[in-house]
Amino acid sequence: FRRATEGPDEAKALEAEFGKGRLMSSLAWSYLKIALRKMRKQKAYSFINIAGLALGLACTIMILFWVRDELGYNMFHENADRLYRINKVYRLGTKTETNPSTPYPLARAGRENIPEIADASGFFRKEGLFKFEDKVFFERRACVADPSFFRLFTFPFLKGDPASALTEPGSAVVTETVAAKYFGGGEAIGKTLTLDETKELRITGVIKDIPSNSDLRYDIFLAAPGMAGPDAEEDWGSHYLSTFVLSHRDVDIGGVETKLTAMIQSRLPEEKIALKLQPLSKLHLYTADGRQEGMKYVWFFSAIAAFILIIACINYVNLSTARSERRAKEVGLRKVVGASRSQVARQFFGESILLTFIALAVAVVLIQLLRGPFNTLTGKTLDLADFSPGFVLGLVLITAFAGLASGLYPAIALSSFAPARALRDGICRGGRKASLRKTLVVVQFALSTMLLIGTGVIYSQLRYMQRSNLGFDQDDMLYLRMNDKVRKNYDAFRTELMRNPEVVGVARTSELPMEIWSIWRGVKWEGQEAPGGAAFGF
Repeated sequence: FRRATEGPDEAKALEAEFGKGRLMSSLAWSYLKIALRKMRKQKAYSFINIAGLALGLACTIMILFWVRDELGYNMFHENADRLYRINKVYRLGTKTETNPSTPYPLARAGRENIPEIADASGFFRKEGLFKFEDKVFFERRACVADPSFFRLFTFPFLKGDPASALTEPGSAVVTETVAAKYFGGGEAIGKTLTLDETKELRITGVIKDIPSNSDLRYDIFLAAPGMAGPDAEEDWGSHYLSTFVLSHRDVDIGGVETKLTAMIQSRLPEEKIALKLQPLSKLHLYTADGRQEGMKYVWFFSAIAAFILIIACINYVNLSTARSERRAKEVGLRKVVGASRSQVARQFFGESILLTFIALAVAVVLIQLLRGPFNTLTGKTLDLADFSPGFVLGLVLITAFAGLASGLYPAIALSSFAPARALRDGICRGGRKASLRKTLVVVQFALSTMLLIGTGVIYSQLRYMQRSNLGFDQDDMLYLRMNDKVRKNYDAFRTELMRNPEVVGVARTSELPMEIWSIWRGVKWEGQEAPGGAAFGF
């Protein structure tokens, strides 16, 4: 190592003697041994640096996992890039509204009459009391879907045929978890579930549990034939389904929207309705009218991750420059024996990157320890075993970048010491280095203050939502879902409840105020402003 640092001539001689690869490997191994020796001798300093970087990396990785999960919603479907939800734009009073409720015949009509549409499917949410023998459960995550549903969406079948699973009236497809809940370890295909004590449902398929990053998370799929009503195929006035279309490749989506709008206006000429297509990739983070409500949080938390990583890097730089006086004589001695500035800089870069990757290993341990609280807080399922190779490569690159960024200033500043003055006076105390440290401290505290203020605002908003007056007493109010039997005998049911002295009042509604599934259209009143086509903007 000493011969390699004595000058260019000696370095060239060694390169010729040993070969460039062996020489570089020897130098790298020497740098590594020096870095490890420094860490062993300066335990407190190394611990502070590693702990700061590890905490920063752990927080950054967990936030990036959340961001990746949000951006990856619904993208596991094979045809995700060609799937669109049909949204309806219409006039409600003096306002233009957008929602995904569409009529039952729209999917079939679009599939048969618009060449750009390869396939289409409609479905609507369904709740009810499901029973098998002595097992009875109220299922909220059920839906009624037409036979083409599994042609559009990629939900792998464990048993049954996706092409015919929902073709027959009374057929149903369940997830593997639901199959185990009702039928245990036995065969589910051919078994019969009873819905609301009136409808018999024969199991024709079992699919794998739907991933958590899906907006279509249903446990039971019921065949639309027999469930949607006898007149549903021709009923363009009732809008209660979500309709998705699968387009052919390289089609004009604007042209498809124009044809869909013309189709529904020909059926409902008195109503000014436009149909717009929303890509499946934007279903989770964008509203039906295109506002980036979810993307705001993605950008916000991405900025938080960047701030945390920057703070951790600045902390490393400040600690390194604060100890620069103790390393000045080391740098001076290395230069006296022939080390160049680039070699000294590489040494500092090596130490920084080594500390950063050690911090990454510690961060992985911290993530494992914090995985439970993180999953509870975010509703995600953080598991390091599920990290894709691309995500792992991204973490390695981020760690390498953090190491280079952390070691950039120490490498440049410390390698610039003049040997004679460094050996005589230690370090050249100039105002410039002190000013930089002060600037970095100010930036670090500014970013920390921004994070604290943001955290305080979010906490205040959450407290406001939890404690705001909603117009009713939540603590003393109970609700239950009505099945067909209760609905038909509501008056007797209400009378029986009112006999209980602890019951003050009983009321029923089609939908909870906090959970509205649909709205009424076509309501008119005296003096209503007539909607014009220009008000819709299509």
